[in-house]
Amino acid sequence: MTTLRTLPIRVPPLPGEALDSWLETQAHLLHTPLRDLLRTLGLGAEQDDHSWHLRDWTIRLRPREADTVATVTGTDPGTVLAMALNHYDERAVLFDPATGRVERRRLWGRGSGSRYCPDCLTDNGFRWMLTWRLGWSYACLAHRRLLADLCPVCRGLQRRTPHPNYGIPVPGKCSVPRDDVVVGRKPRCGHDLTAARPLPLADGHPALTGQRVLLEAIENGSADFGVYGDYPQPVATVLSDVRILAHRALFQGLPAPLSTELPGDLTEAWRRAEQSESGRRGHRNTPTRPGYMAPSRAETTALAVTAALHILRQPDTQRAGAELEKMISESEVTPTSALHWGKGISPVLRAVQLKALAPRMLPVRELRYRAASDFPRDLDPTESISRRRVSSIPSTLWPSWALRLSPPHTRYPRMTWPALSCLLMIIGSRMEIGTAAGHLGSSLEEGDFIARLPTILRDEPGWPAIQKALLRLADHLDARPAPIDYDRRRALDYTELLPDAEWRRICRETHTRPGGEWRRRIVRSLLFERISSLSADHAPAVFACSDAGFRTAMADFVVRTTPHLAMALDEAAHRFLRDHGVTNEPLTWEPPLDLIDGLPLPGSDVRAVNIGRVHALVRQRDSPPVGTIAHELDTTIEVIRYILKHHPAPEREHTKHELRATGGVRYRLRQALPASELEALYDTIPLEEIARRHGVSKGVVNALREEYGIPVKSASWWRKLPNRVSREWLTEQYVDRRRTIQDIAVETGASKTTITRWARECDIPLRSRGGVSHDRALKSILDDQAIPPILRPATGTPGAGLRLARFAAATRYPSIRSAAHGVGLHSNNLVEQINRLERDLGAQLLHRAQRNHAMRLTEIGEQVLEAIQALADVLPELQTAEG
Repeated sequence: MTTLRTLPIRVPPLPGEALDSWLETQAHLLHTPLRDLLRTLGLGAEQDDHSWHLRDWTIRLRPREADTVATVTGTDPGTVLAMALNHYDERAVLFDPATGRVERRRLWGRGSGSRYCPDCLTDNGFRWMLTWRLGWSYACLAHRRLLADLCPVCRGLQRRTPHPNYGIPVPGKCSVPRDDVVVGRKPRCGHDLTAARPLPLADGHPALTGQRVLLEAIENGSADFGVYGDYPQPVATVLSDVRILAHRALFQGLPAPLSTELPGDLTEAWRRAEQSESGRRGHRNTPTRPGYMAPSRAETTALAVTAALHILRQPDTQRAGAELEKMISESEVTPTSALHWGKGISPVLRAVQLKALAPRMLPVRELRYRAASDFPRDLDPTESISRRRVSSIPSTLWPSWALRLSPPHTRYPRMTWPALSCLLMIIGSRMEIGTAAGHLGSSLEEGDFIARLPTILRDEPGWPAIQKALLRLADHLDARPAPIDYDRRRALDYTELLPDAEWRRICRETHTRPGGEWRRRIVRSLLFERISSLSADHAPAVFACSDAGFRTAMADFVVRTTPHLAMALDEAAHRFLRDHGVTNEPLTWEPPLDLIDGLPLPGSDVRAVNIGRVHALVRQRDSPPVGTIAHELDTTIEVIRYILKHHPAPEREHTKHELRATGGVRYRLRQALPASELEALYDTIPLEEIARRHGVSKGVVNALREEYGIPVKSASWWRKLPNRVSREWLTEQYVDRRRTIQDIAVETGASKTTITRWARECDIPLRSRGGVSHDRALKSILDDQAIPPILRPATGTPGAGLRLARFAAATRYPSIRSAAHGVGLHSNNLVEQINRLERDLGAQLLHRAQRNHAMRLTEIGEQVLEAIQALADVLPELQTAEG
């Protein structure tokens, strides 16, 4: 075992010093040949003494070798390891793991040679820095000048080979062999390297700034400057991007638009260096692919890195792409060919490339590559994105989105809206438009239009905003798929949608004229579009849209749609979906429009239109056409149709003559008397009394009874009722609730004499005859003593007390539908009773629920509710007194 001896004279290394510089300084101070020092340090010959082979330990030093050097010199092993070039492995250089050599074609690795700063050599005692060996080092930040590559006299590359082992090193002198000696050991040039005068750089020079950025990134191991601010990358990836752009700039000979952005002194120094390259010793020129490997001259490196960082230090990909476009303005570059600029390109530089190429792309390619986004990216080669997205995209884009994206002068919304869905489908994908159209159920005619639509939209001022909106929507659907499986909806069998019996029942319940088979075809087509998202052209042949007149009739039907009809059709749609096994989806859904707030889109925002104003215009006695309403509200016809489709206008108040003419009397009675209530009343009082209480004829009540399927009773059935009246019931009605004998007689179908006799037999004390017991007097007492003035207009009609109680109960719910469910009524009945109460009181009591807004009370509604709550103890008497 060899015993290691420590050196008698030790020189501590300088921070950042290269290993060869430190060893040469040690040998110089010890006045010993470098061979002897290396043997002492355990870095001797790798072959026998007759064939001395000296390896450049500064390039690659193994840990065990570093430990030996540290022991002999009394230095920390980590400090020794940091003095070799493999300290920067995977950061500024890459080593071949098999051979241990620097890979020169990646990261500008230098296999040999070193640049130097003459001023640093003067100041630090001729010590060489390790960073000077990096292909990325070209300037001295301390002395603000470029680094020197060559000896100023012999023009030889410094440290191309290790220092001669047989001699004593002389720091600060050129060690390149002289050419004038042919035989024997060649003497060295020996010229003073501090005499070199490379190009000085002014304070704040772009080349100095670039050098500082690179060295800081190499030291930190990652970079977050410029375009990498939001997307930090490993330093090796960033340096690869710099190399690719630098190679591109040098390969094209600095295009004129780019050269104007670079410092003139640096450009001129580069040109001079290129012209004088032929006189250089020790390095072979590679003019055919400049920048592919580490440039041999500091001037070339500085210019190329400055050009690359001019692009990469831009604050975002948009401006970086604009600067890169200047570099490629005179060349034929496509998104595909740009991939071959070099290996190891980062996603950030790829985004910059696509931004630069966007002006050259066809509109469809702009969408595919997301060129309008902040971070464009390559296409998915497997089409998996589009295949996942197909279930979340309707065949016809959601109307609120389509209206926002479509220019106001779009003439063919029925073709534009499906085309927008197809464009949404191909974002980020290689899928052809025709294939996307097929997946979404578009026809051949629509497919041809889809291919032309991007070209049409490109000429619109809002095309960039339309792209961004589609990109945001695609990202939203990729992150949170739609709650509706549109692909499944498109595959359902709609042949039995809305049978004739169901349509007629809906018409009866909603006071809608069936209108024959033509009307039912229109409603079925509308329902088909609502469920499937397909256009009516794709409906089953039995009710499919047949011509332009049919489409017009479909579009205009929304004007005649009432909330009751819309609600009934939605219930029919839900039943249809349940029958086909779709139970876990809403009927309709739209992505939130908040995603595109702030974009200057060309279309109309449906949220900006006053729905109440639309309803008021539509429900006028002489309702104007939709086009007139759109013109008055300064919007489009499609917007008005959208609002009426999603927020149907309430029915206009009809006169008695109109109600009789249209069958509205039975419709109103149906809203006031659901089947359960009519059956309960018919069990206690005859049809004549029911008709009298509701102000209709007996025939109307009887027709409603037949419609509900309630069995008819004999003409004298109610006369037997007193036999079933108990003492407790009669006491409660007459004594506790203070009802009149006349009122009880009417309810039971008996005479006043029978009820009086029955009360006496039950030992119920009777009130004296006269005003106190009279029905009208009782009402007057209640009016004077109990009923607040605000409620009095609503207490003079049958069932008013019940309406007041149900209104108070409804105010606890967010919508009429939920309120009806809570109080056990059909929603149509509750709507009719609240409407009747508003007519009696002459004021609106509720703001109906709308999208994202719950039902709420008006100011008068709050006052009415307070008055009803104050009547909590008297309200039962009020209901009874009013019959």
